[in-house]
Amino acid sequence: MDNLYNLFTNIINNHAAQLGGIFLGVLTYLVAPTAAFYALWIAVVIDLLTRLVALSVKYGGFWQATRQSQISSKKMFHGTAIKIAAYFFMTVLAHQSKYIVEIEAVPVLFSSIIYCLLFLVEVHSIIENLIDAGAEDLKPLLLRFKREKTRVMQGGKDTLDDIQYDGVKKDKQISG
Repeated sequence: MDNLYNLFTNIINNHAAQLGGIFLGVLTYLVAPTAAFYALWIAVVIDLLTRLVALSVKYGGFWQATRQSQISSKKMFHGTAIKIAAYFFMTVLAHQSKYIVEIEAVPVLFSSIIYCLLFLVEVHSIIENLIDAGAEDLKPLLLRFKREKTRVMQGGKDTLDDIQYDGVKKDKQISG
């Protein structure tokens, strides 16, 4: 019993444990980590690792790439820090939307869209990194990603050619 008491006393008096608890509490309130949250951050780590692999292959190995300053902690930290901050803020917005709209389905849909888009950005980057590392078989997949991205960025124009109203085919185009 004394050992358990001492353990809890040490934890309570440990400032690092207190700060860790505060951090976890704030994080849980801001983003309420879900499977989508963890999947996104796993994809971010995989993207970072595949970028290291691609640079290593391109410059004749990890140590050679490091010597040539193609891989440096400063470069990696700057790009990664910006991405982490942006993604974190987006995940906070995704979760906090539940406090704005009372209808449960709306924030779930909003969060799903945000997580899905960020995840797809990471998948796209991972595919590019793997192709740069020599996985040429992934080029058709990358081309498909780029084609779909271009379509969406151009406003996602939909044609009504295949839609019928009252049995009559309409021949117009709408822009989204």
